[in-house]
Amino acid sequence: MSDDIWLASFRTSYRYARVSRSTGLETGAIECFTGGSISRNQDTDTYESASLDYVGRLDMGNDFVRIYLDAEDPISGASRTVCLGTFECSTPSRTVSGEVATGIATLYGRLHDLAKDDFDEPYTVPAGANAVSAAKAIAEGCGLEVVAEPSDYTLSTAWVFGIAATADTPDNKLGAVNRLLSAAGFRSASTDAYGRVLFRRYLEPAARPIDHTFSEGEDCRVLPDLTDEQDDFDAVNVVHVDFATQGESVRGTASDDSPQSEWSTVSTGRRIVKRYQYSDLPSGESVIAGGSYPLAGDGTHDSATFRCSGGGGTIETVGVSGCPIGGISQAIRITKGSGSGEIGIAQDKIFLKKGQPYTESVYLYASQRVQVRVQPIWREDDGGETATVAIGPGWTRLSLTATPAKSEEYSAGYIYLAASAPTGSYIDVAQVKVEEGVVATQFAVEAANEKAASLLATECSVIRRPIITAIFNPSADVYSACAIRLPSVGIELARACIRKMDLELSMGCPMRIELRMYMRGDAS
Repeated sequence: MSDDIWLASFRTSYRYARVSRSTGLETGAIECFTGGSISRNQDTDTYESASLDYVGRLDMGNDFVRIYLDAEDPISGASRTVCLGTFECSTPSRTVSGEVATGIATLYGRLHDLAKDDFDEPYTVPAGANAVSAAKAIAEGCGLEVVAEPSDYTLSTAWVFGIAATADTPDNKLGAVNRLLSAAGFRSASTDAYGRVLFRRYLEPAARPIDHTFSEGEDCRVLPDLTDEQDDFDAVNVVHVDFATQGESVRGTASDDSPQSEWSTVSTGRRIVKRYQYSDLPSGESVIAGGSYPLAGDGTHDSATFRCSGGGGTIETVGVSGCPIGGISQAIRITKGSGSGEIGIAQDKIFLKKGQPYTESVYLYASQRVQVRVQPIWREDDGGETATVAIGPGWTRLSLTATPAKSEEYSAGYIYLAASAPTGSYIDVAQVKVEEGVVATQFAVEAANEKAASLLATECSVIRRPIITAIFNPSADVYSACAIRLPSVGIELARACIRKMDLELSMGCPMRIELRMYMRGDAS
């Protein structure tokens, strides 16, 4: 036989073990089950379920059912054992015919406990908390064992669960866990075969390694019935992503405008838009307000505007075009007048913390080569750091870090056109950001644009969905990527991801697999 038992004919049998909820240990065999099926679906919150037929009486109490597959090569006697899953068990009804009683047990994965639980009172995850650690604490509080990949993502604002349910405040603990994981760039919670809850980092489909190949030939394990689906009539070609917090609201946009794409705005002659909304910014939050879409005004934090600083010219809000950062259509124009002195903008009444570094980032356009001065923070008794640099003409990104000496209100976000600038020269300030830390992160609009592009390439892509049935192989699992080489039926895919898998607990343990392949961009 082949070195791999799964590529040869094998005998199949199943064992069912009782697992104590209190200890997690197997306490004995369950003999009354006669077969059934297991379903896993990455697009459902609870991820997995099962159904088992039984004969006689079945009383599991609060214990779990664990299912094993035993495979044996009839020629060599070589064998393999695979755990297929651990489930909660419900027996809502049974049928009695004479002396024979039969029933169907409904089984639920361990995430069912989280889905059925909710917070008794508002549950706050504070700003600065590690999102994955917070999700882990919620799951472990429900008695679940969690295996989590490390993450350093922290929340920029406090999140509150356990209040009126909305898209941002889900109505159960599983929704809270998955929202925290999503913010950290993780995929939704899943479980392994032993009932442990898994927190895994999300990988774009194109980045997932190929775990299995389904192909024709001597080792073909695919059965001769399949479906191939692709519905692209209303394929989305524009995605909007809105991020909103108390101090900032930004929109990111991605559009498929390529003449080479059959689903683009150009090829279809129409825009089909989908909008996503999130409540936490995708990058470091700014302590100034309105910096993503700057407006000239009275310059207070509450007004989310910027005031004039200096007497060497004028400031006004103008429309701009051609900004390399998509979605930027306005800026504050700082124009040098004929008088002496510099001219700039700032925002007042911003509370800063003593000893905490703050980094200012500015994105601006210069009409010609000029000198500009950046000053992250200022108050009469604490001028902070400042730097003057020559820039232009064209678009420029600048940053500078300063540390306040007091925990007080400051003015922040200063950017000046120097006194030496020629009369009539100007700079258009399109982005202003002052954030905690010494590292200048992305502007919120940039990060929102990237998120929109990612969603356009995956969730909003045209999707091809082949459905195949194959003899069991443990290397194929939900979420993983595989290749399909079935030229005789017209399906040859270099990469497709398993979205759903149904296991039939019968000879060969056939797997009915729904695959998903994204047809737009780099996602596949």
